[in-house]
Formats: sequence, C-alpha cells, structure tokens
Amino acid sequence: MRLRYTAPLSLPRLLPASPASALHAVSHACILLEPPGTERPMLRHAPEFIDDPGGTGLFAGLGAQTYVSPPAFLTVLPAATLFGYRSLAWGGQFCNDEAGADPAETARFLAALASREPFPNEDTGLAAAPDGDGFELPPRPGRHHPGTAVVLCSHEPSNYGSFIFRVLPKLHAVRAYGLGGLPVAVWGHNPAFMELLRLAGVPAAQIVQHDTHMPMTFDRVIAPSLRNPHGFLDPQTRALFQGMADDALRNVPGPGGGRRLYVSRLGQARHGPSTRRMVNEAEVAAAMTGLGFEVIEPETLPPEAQIAAFASAEAVVGPSGSGMFNAVFCRPGTKIVDIESEPFWIYAHAGLFASCGLRYGIFVGVMDPGDPAPVHRRFSVDVPALVARVEGFVMS
Repeated sequence: MRLRYTAPLSLPRLLPASPASALHAVSHACILLEPPGTERPMLRHAPEFIDDPGGTGLFAGLGAQTYVSPPAFLTVLPAATLFGYRSLAWGGQFCNDEAGADPAETARFLAALASREPFPNEDTGLAAAPDGDGFELPPRPGRHHPGTAVVLCSHEPSNYGSFIFRVLPKLHAVRAYGLGGLPVAVWGHNPAFMELLRLAGVPAAQIVQHDTHMPMTFDRVIAPSLRNPHGFLDPQTRALFQGMADDALRNVPGPGGGRRLYVSRLGQARHGPSTRRMVNEAEVAAAMTGLGFEVIEPETLPPEAQIAAFASAEAVVGPSGSGMFNAVFCRPGTKIVDIESEPFWIYAHAGLFASCGLRYGIFVGVMDPGDPAPVHRRFSVDVPALVARVEGFVMS
C-alpha cells in the first residue's frame, strides 16, 4: 500500500464553535481546533541553580526560555487504521498525533521513519517508496473494531515518562468534548499504565489494547493531539494532574504533607540492566537518608501511592529518569533537585518542572568516559557537594 504523509493542521477544520456532537457526524477527514486555535507560547523560568562540581560545562547557558506549542486539536478520520506506535492511515494518507506545522521537524520525522531500525521507524513497517514518492506499507495481519474509537497512542509507548507527558494529557480533550463513553485505543500493556488510566477516569472495560505490530481498523477515529510536544505542560494538563493528586491524597493513607523524597534507581540496577546508572547511588541514598529524606523506588509502589507521595512532598531529589516524571503531581512551590548527567533531555525535563510551578535546580553528575554507550552512560555524583546543596536549598 502506498501512503503519503499529511500534516493534521493541513486538514479541513470544523468551525471552532462546532458542538461536540459534530465529531460523531462528519464523514470526511478533518480536525477540530481547541480554543483559541493558535500557537501557544509559554515561558519557562530558569533553574534556581546549576551546580557542576565536576566542571563538565553542561547546561552553562540554561536560562529562561519561551516554548511554543502548536494549537491543541482533535483529528477525525473515517475508516482509519492505527499502526506502529501512533500512525493513522486513511485513503492513501497517514498522519500521527503531532501537528506537522514545522517543515524542518516534519522532514526529520519522515527521514527517521524511512529507517529500518524499529525505534526511529516507530514499528510502522513503512519503507521509503523506490521512486521517493511517499512510503510503502507491507501487508500485516490486522483486526477490525466496528464503530468509533478514541486513539490515545503516542511515541515511545512503553516508556513511563512518555506515558505521563504524552498520553495522559490527551484525556483533557476526551473530557472536554464528551468522549468518555467511547472505546479507547492505547498501548496499555504495562499494568501501571492501566491503573493510571483508571485513576484518570478510563475503566479497563473501555480500553482496546494496541499492539504496535498488529494494525487495527476502526469505522471512525477521534485522535486528540500531542498537547505538550516539548514537555512543557499546558494549563489543561496541569489541572488534570492536580485533580489526580487531589484524589490520591484523599484515598491513600499517609503521613500528610512536608515529605522529603529521594527518588532512587537502585532497584532498577539490581533487577536488570539499568541505563543511566549512577555508580555511587548507594552512597547518595545513604546521605539523603541522613538528611531526613525517604528513599523511594517509585516502580515498587502502586500508581496511586506514587501520586500521593509526590503530591505530599515539600522536596524531591533524584536522578533524571521516568521516576522523576511523577513531579507532575507535586504541588506548585515544591523544591526539586534534578540530578542530570547528559544534555539530551534537559529541554523537556526543565520544561516539565517549570510548567508545574516547581522550584527546581540542576545538579550535574560526571559521565564515565569509558562507557561506550552513545547515550545513558553510567555516571557518578560528588556526594559532599550534593549534600551541601540540599542542605542550603531544601533545609534552609
């Protein structure tokens, strides 16, 4: 099958004042823009400190910055097929959950999609057409689901942090446009993802499990867009997460507010190969315990207990990774010491903390130059310098 990429923002638009019922009535591919229907500039405040005791030079220029997100929208497609991580095909065209408004970003996306490697190819199976005109999609066994479904799928489907900032925020549109009773197609093979969806109001009975290797065809698809492509959460997303935090604090018995958390990755290192491993983390954890911090391994806690822990925290310290994405459930003003060791994701991490109104600073670890991995290399932390920063920032 020959498919050509179509940017969602180039599709015909339903009128902004269209009632939610219009999403169920249209018979052509289109989008509905959420008000105000324009690009959304949002200012990220600078970190309160950047400590680099190892002299790596990372993040020296990290200051305030404006993030510009495209308008939020819903894509409506008749007789559409979901395949790969998040691609949707109809009538010889395909798109995903991103706006496609930036030509340079679109070019990078399409170049990656032409790769034979599963991750950049997003498990689509697409191959660049020999004549350079679009892509070829080889046949795969698939399934058909009658009726209309909401598609919440996005990039990096099995990653917890990705699920937090890419998938869950789409539920705002589900609520705002009265789509809560429809089947929901989502990659939910991680039990924690299923529980997070339940906590956000999507029961298991509504979920159609997406297998990235098995295309699914629906009579109609309604696909909320990626709200926060840069990791900077918009007000609607923040409200959704704070509502989940309120619910968790009501439902989970705990010590109340004022908790100090050290978010550990030690368990991941014990139970299997762990990327981005802090080689002296046991020493760091012991030092944080000595300062009155609770050492938690978020992956060992039920999702609602994770949410409650972060919602009741006055301070959180930890190495960057999926566990630290739970900071979206912290209350504004919570102090964050984010331990970073490589430059690749700081744009999203800093945006996440700043957009949630958190008081955050960056503490830089030193990567092991002998680690051959291209990313996620093992690293170490200057423990006395970290202790001094935590004492001065958190405990003063």
